[in-house]
Amino acid sequence: MAVDRESYPRSLVVLHWLIVVLVIGQFLSADGMEDVFRDADNSGIAPGLPGPGIALAHAGFGATILALVIVRFIVRMASRVPPPPRDLHPLLQLAARLTHYGLYAALVLTPLSGAAAILITPEAGDVHEIMKNVLLALAAAHVAGALMHLVVLRDGVFWRMVPVGRR
Repeated sequence: MAVDRESYPRSLVVLHWLIVVLVIGQFLSADGMEDVFRDADNSGIAPGLPGPGIALAHAGFGATILALVIVRFIVRMASRVPPPPRDLHPLLQLAARLTHYGLYAALVLTPLSGAAAILITPEAGDVHEIMKNVLLALAAAHVAGALMHLVVLRDGVFWRMVPVGRR
């Protein structure tokens, strides 16, 4: 397989890794939000906006992810990005495209469902939990695909989105 030396624009690389860091922060701070909903349920009142602490960080990270994903989508539409490698099997290209579309959808729907759980109805928390699991599965598939390009295919695609050591 031919080695690809094209990279994504620096702005997309930076947005990608900012979103990755924030999503990891979301998974680490999820327990704080669960505490807010448990306390609200025990007291019989709606959860409302979280107070200072880990739950507020979780809500803030979610809002920031939503904003950055919208910016990333706009930048992506306006940028020239490298095409898939010419010799990559069409089924792998389809899998990559569907995974990326799914990630975009999950990165929008997960924070929206979380906001709905806080601001509209706690029942939206069930949707948020499902979206969290969908996002986790899609992120795992994305990482597996990236590692496949690095270790198995060795086609240079992995390096397109790496911020250091770029070719």
